[in-house]
Amino acid sequence: MTTQKALPNELIDSLLSNYQKPEDLIGENGLLKQLTKALVERALQAEMTEHLGHDKHEPVTNSSGNARNGKSRKTLKGEFGELPIEIPRDREGSFEPQLIPKHQTRWTGFDDKIISLYSRGMTVREIQSHLTDMYGTEVSPTLISSVTDAVSEEVTQWQSRPLDAVYPVVYLDCIHVKVRDAGAVRAKAVYLAIGINMEGQKEVLGLWIAQTEGAKFWLGVVTELKNRGVQDIFIACVDGLKGFPEAIEAVYPKAAVQLCIVHMVRNSLNYVGWNKRDLVATDLKRIYTAATTDEAEQYLTEFEVKWEDAYPPIAVSWRNNWARITPFFDYPPEIRRIIYTTNAIESVNMSLRKVTKNRGSFPNDEALMKLFYLALMNISKKWTMPLRDWKYALNQFAIMFPERMPREASVEIIEIKPDKRAAGKNSTVVQEAEAKRILEACGKDYVIALDERGAEVTTLQLAERMSAWLGIGRDVCLLIGGADGLHPDIKKNADWLWSLSKLTLPHGMVRVVLAEQLYRAWSVINHHPYHRE
Repeated sequence: MTTQKALPNELIDSLLSNYQKPEDLIGENGLLKQLTKALVERALQAEMTEHLGHDKHEPVTNSSGNARNGKSRKTLKGEFGELPIEIPRDREGSFEPQLIPKHQTRWTGFDDKIISLYSRGMTVREIQSHLTDMYGTEVSPTLISSVTDAVSEEVTQWQSRPLDAVYPVVYLDCIHVKVRDAGAVRAKAVYLAIGINMEGQKEVLGLWIAQTEGAKFWLGVVTELKNRGVQDIFIACVDGLKGFPEAIEAVYPKAAVQLCIVHMVRNSLNYVGWNKRDLVATDLKRIYTAATTDEAEQYLTEFEVKWEDAYPPIAVSWRNNWARITPFFDYPPEIRRIIYTTNAIESVNMSLRKVTKNRGSFPNDEALMKLFYLALMNISKKWTMPLRDWKYALNQFAIMFPERMPREASVEIIEIKPDKRAAGKNSTVVQEAEAKRILEACGKDYVIALDERGAEVTTLQLAERMSAWLGIGRDVCLLIGGADGLHPDIKKNADWLWSLSKLTLPHGMVRVVLAEQLYRAWSVINHHPYHRE
C-alpha cells in the first residue's frame, strides 16, 4: 500500500497567506478552485510532454516534427461549479488527454451525483435547482436526461440476469403509477418480485409493467423467472393478484400460494368503524394464530356467528379466500413468521411511493423503469443481513422439502473402458460401442460433453451454471472423451457442449483442469476466498 506524503507546512502557509474568510478558500474564486485549475492544466502539459517526447521550448525530438500548437478552452462542470480549463494542442491533432478526455465537459463523479439525485425521486427541475444552489452550476434538462438514459442498458441487463436455482419464499405485489401512453395519461401497475434466497437475504428478482392483471401476463412473468434459472419456489406470498395462482401453479406445480394474512385483516377492517375495530381485530387474530386448520375454521365459524349481521363482507371474503389462506397452518412457527405478511415487499413499495410522489406522471415506461431500478438499487444496499431467525426457518424447510433443497456437490469418477481394437474394428465402431455404454451409465442425468468446439466460460459463469445444476434435481454427468474422442451422437444430444480450451489436451490433463475448475466454482458459490477477482 502506498502512503501519501504530507504537504510541507511551508507550502500550506504560503497558500494560506492571504486567507481571511471561508470564501477565500471555498468561494467562487477561492483558493481551492484556483488550485484545481492550476494542477489540472499543469498535468495536461505533462501529458503533452510525454506525448511529444520534449518539453515546452525544447528542441523537437520526435520523427514527425510534431510540436505544441497553442491551447483550446473548455468549461468543466463539477462540485466546484464551473471551471474553465485550457487544453494544450499539437500540430497533428493526435494528442488525446487522459485526465480530461475529448468531449468531456463534466468532472468525474458529477454524473453519479445526477443519478443519485434522480434515484431519490427528484424531478429534472429539482435536480437543476439543487445543482445550481449547491455548486453554482447550470445543467440543462437535456444533459440530465442523457445522463440518466445511460442507465437504460443497465436496467436491461439487470432484468435478464441469471437467478438462483431455488428461492424458498417469493413475494409478489404491485404499485400503481401514472404514465403517458399514446398521448393520454394512464394508470399502470408495476409488478415487483422479491425472493428470499437460501442465505435468507432479500433479492429483487424483477420489475414488470402492465395495464391489467391476468393469468396470461403472470404466466409470462413466471416463465421469465424459470428461463432465468429459477427451478423451484417453495412458497409464493401474494396479495390477491388476479391470475397469479393459476400461472405459478402451471410453471411451478409444487409451489404453495399463500395469501397475505395482514392484507386480509386490513381489508376486513375497512368495513368496521373505529369504535369496533379493536374487537373485530381481536377475533380475526384468533383465526390466523390458530395452531391447526381445523381450529382456525372453528374460530372463523364463531366469527361469522358474532359479526355476520354487522359486517357480512368480512366473513364472505375469508370464506372465498380460505383455500389460499389455509396453507399458512401447514407450516411451523419459524416459517409462519416469514410468510405471515408481505411486509418485506410492502416496505419496498412504500419507498418507491416516496420517490414518485413529486411526479404527476412519467413520460413513458422506460422513464418509469429507469427510476424504479435506481431506487431499488439504493434500497437494496441496506439488505446486508439475513432475515431474523432464518437458520431456524431453513432447518424447517429442509425437513419439509428434503427432496427440493439444493444438494451439496459431490464428485464420482466412472471410467468407461474402450473396446480393444482388433481386425474389423475401426475407430468408428469402437466409438459407437463406447457411446452406448456411456449413455447407459448417464441414464437420465444432465449431460455435459467436453469438446474443444464447445462454449467457453469464465469461472464466475461456471459458478452460475453450477448453482443452477444443484437445483435441477438431477445428477450432472460430465463426459471426457478417450483417445478417439466422443461419438458425434453424444455431442449432438448433450445438454451442453463445454470447451475447457481450444487446444487438444491429454485425457489426464483434462481431468485435472476439470476437477480444479469445479472446485473453484464451488468455492465461488459458497463465498470461499479460493477465487479472487
